[in-house]
This record gives sequence, C-alpha cells and structure tokens, in this order.
Amino acid sequence: MYPTSLSRPALLLATSLLSGCATTSPSEYATQGAEQQLAAAGLDEADIGDASLMRAWYRETPEETPASWHIYVEGDGRAWQVGGRPASNPTPSKPVAMQLALDDEHSHVAYLARPCQFLQPLPDGCHFSLWTHQRYGPAVEAQLLDALNEIADGATVRIIGFSGGAHLAQQLAHLYPKVEMLISVAGNLDDASFAQHHRLPAPANGSPLPSATPFYSLAGGNDDIVPPSLAQHQLDRQARGCHRLEIQPGAQHSGPWQLDWQAIETFFAACQELDAPS
Repeated sequence: MYPTSLSRPALLLATSLLSGCATTSPSEYATQGAEQQLAAAGLDEADIGDASLMRAWYRETPEETPASWHIYVEGDGRAWQVGGRPASNPTPSKPVAMQLALDDEHSHVAYLARPCQFLQPLPDGCHFSLWTHQRYGPAVEAQLLDALNEIADGATVRIIGFSGGAHLAQQLAHLYPKVEMLISVAGNLDDASFAQHHRLPAPANGSPLPSATPFYSLAGGNDDIVPPSLAQHQLDRQARGCHRLEIQPGAQHSGPWQLDWQAIETFFAACQELDAPS
C-alpha cells in the first residue's frame, strides 16, 4: 500500500525525479550549475570554433573608451582520482576562478575554463593527459591563447589565474602582447618547486619563463597545497618586476577568496610610477 499522505501519481513523480538525480554524474551536475550561474550573471558563451576543446564566457559593457579585460583562468579541476588514476572528467566541483569572475563588477570580464572542463560528454580529443601530465603543455597553452585572442581581440588584458591557472596565465603573458598585470590566486607558479615541496616526480613541462609584468599574488594562511612560504618562494622566482604577496589568513586552497580591487589598483599604479621615466 502507498502512504495516505502521498497519492500514487505523486509518488511516481517523486520516484522519477529521484531516479533522474541518481543518474546525473557529478561533472554533469557541476556543468549545469555553472551554465546557469554564468547566464544569470550576464556572461555569454564565446564562439571559439568547433575544433576547440574548451569553453569560455564573457561579459562586455559598451563604453566610449574600451577598458582592459579581466581574464579569469580556471584551475586544474578534478585531475586525479583516489589512487593516482586520471579522472574521467576534469570538470571542477567548485570552480573558484568562475566564482571570482562572477563577483567581478569590471566592465569587461571573461572566464576561460580549461580544456575538457564543462563538456558533456567529452569529445574524442579529450585525452586525460590534457588535465594531468600535459596540463601546462603546448596543446593546452594553444587552446587558451586562441580563446584569449577571440575574446580580447588585441585589447589590453589582466589575467587572473587560480591554482594551476596561474601557471598558464604566466605562459599566456609571453604569448599575448598586451598583458598589463598578472594576478595569482593560490597559484602554482613554478611546477618544479611545487613538485619538490610535495615530493612529487619531476614535472613533464618546464616552469614558465620569469616575467617582468606586474604580479599580484594571493596566498591562503590555511592552504596546504600552495602554503604562503611556497607562494613567496615561487613569486620571487617567477616575478622579475614589481610584485607583491597578499596573505588571506582564513583561506584554504579553495577559499574563500576575495579580490580587493582597490588594493590591486593601488599596487598597479605604484608599479607604473616605478617604471615611469625620471
């Protein structure tokens, strides 16, 4: 017998809904949530070509004087499973860079997911190497550069990278001619020292070349992935110009993070004064 408080049709509907939820994978659920949040915030999906293995979104407010773009690059996502096996889908359950982009009130904002993130089902070209051993490799770099070129179209950009996205932000700074500032949020800026710190095998790809671009870095006081001491060491290795480390005491690797744009703008203005001819 069925409970008197729930009719047979209602019970069948509830059972159907529960069954549907059970068949939705975590990556599908995360993809649906991300798409909804981005659309609600007014970010449109960029057309970066059918051959691309990545997705990107942007919001552009028309202005008389074009502003620089704030380009957010997502972290590595779900790269590995327990036991050291590659994950079947790299879509992050908590996309930190996306949330930072959603919180950004700047007039020109773009969010670059990493290759194969938020793709359901994965296309044939999505080999697990793109989110594991070759996550900073030339194929990933090329995909991100194509998306950056399509969105910014030669305009000045500031690239904000979360975790491994900060590594790729540095790589893009050597390829895109108008990067005026780099911002790292819990960033792995130097894979060699990261591997040494965590006693991991030597990385497949080398660390980015040091950059003279102004570099603002955030580290979390409770981050055991990129702790403040490692963040400072990596920043000193990778930044050849004006740079600063800000420590947010309560933050773990995934946050909570907050970008203080007033402080960042003050830092950037000071860097420009240092570079100004006397």
